[in-house]
Amino acid sequence: MKSLLISLAVLVCMAIPTTARVARAAPAAEVFEQARAQLERGHYADAHRRFAQLADCGHREAARIALEMRQFGPQLYRMNFQVGPKQLARWRALLAAPAPRPGQGRAVAGLACEVSAPAEEVSDEEAHWRHHGVG
Repeated sequence: MKSLLISLAVLVCMAIPTTARVARAAPAAEVFEQARAQLERGHYADAHRRFAQLADCGHREAARIALEMRQFGPQLYRMNFQVGPKQLARWRALLAAPAPRPGQGRAVAGLACEVSAPAEEVSDEEAHWRHHGVG
């Protein structure tokens, strides 16, 4: 009887629609706009995290903004943004290098460097089918 109740409880739980958070790779331009919007809304930590991700992928403007946020964080945002010494050196080197000429572009413009977009809520069933390449 006890195992029957447990089985019934499991079936009921499986029948209740739930949501899962599915992360997806996003183009750098989309992530940059999300970071900019977060900065404007006052979500400074999230904005800096996204700018840092893009800077790590070689995005010059994101590196500039992430460095400025780190430098002026306490005065402007009342928070410190932590950046590792190697990360800091890479960003500074990126800004010191000559900018690419128009038409040369960088791999960052597309999906060459995958940056996580905010996770979207989807049902368990939809997450299952996406996992299997459907939908």
